Amino acid sequence: MGGTFPGTGCWYLGMSRVGFGLAVAGAAAATAVALGSATASGASAPPPRDQLRSFVCQKALDPPTRAVSIQGVMRPVTGTAKMQMRFDLMRKTKTGAAFKVVRGHFLGSWLTPDNPTLGQRPGDVWIVNHPVVGLPAPATYRFRVSFRWTGAHHRALGTVVRFSACRLTSPNGRRRTRSVSGDCDGEWVGGA
Repeated sequence: MGGTFPGTGCWYLGMSRVGFGLAVAGAAAATAVALGSATASGASAPPPRDQLRSFVCQKALDPPTRAVSIQGVMRPVTGTAKMQMRFDLMRKTKTGAAFKVVRGHFLGSWLTPDNPTLGQRPGDVWIVNHPVVGLPAPATYRFRVSFRWTGAHHRALGTVVRFSACRLTSPNGRRRTRSVSGDCDGEWVGGA
């Protein structure tokens, strides 16, 4: 298994585990289909060293059932001794307003793999699933995910920052939870 950080579990705030589980499972299925398509097309390009995928934006009338989730995927660069990721969630409630950082468990802190040697071999892959639930709406949320590679003697090898966005609204008149995968109010930017 090595590589998936187990500490970034879902922060449960009264949300239906089945509802959010279905949303995350849907995103994982979409990723599997996308990966299968890439393999079928015979693409031989090397995989990206930093990637955001499996984006889920779950809209709902009930605040505890509103959620966003993203998956960060990181591969080593030449000379990597240590890989790290940091997830920041930002929110704005008005068009044209600046995004403000949302505080929460495992947000804004550098995460490292449980296995301290992960990233020291060329084929290593580190995957972090990062869901956040119980979000107020209407609002636009944006993940800012930073990827950092460190070499011998703590020498910085590189840092890349990527973004995603999601607009959460309060559906009127319906108590049904809608799960939306990839319903973004923006596109991935940054990174090489």
